[in-house]
Amino acid sequence: MSRLSYRGKRIMALLASGLVTREVPLNMCLTEKTVRNYLSGIYRKRQVRAYGATAPFRKMG
Repeated sequence: MSRLSYRGKRIMALLASGLVTREVPLNMCLTEKTVRNYLSGIYRKRQVRAYGATAPFRKMG
């Protein structure tokens, strides 16, 4: 299985901390489109078919 890049890990960490997808680019100096592209690649690598499947990895509350 492919390893995540530094940016991929950072994006996932920010999402897990409770940020929503639109807030992540503000913390990383990226565009929202770039973050969505990273997420698509991450989901493909991890064989995630739906965004809701990532819920167990996100911080609730």
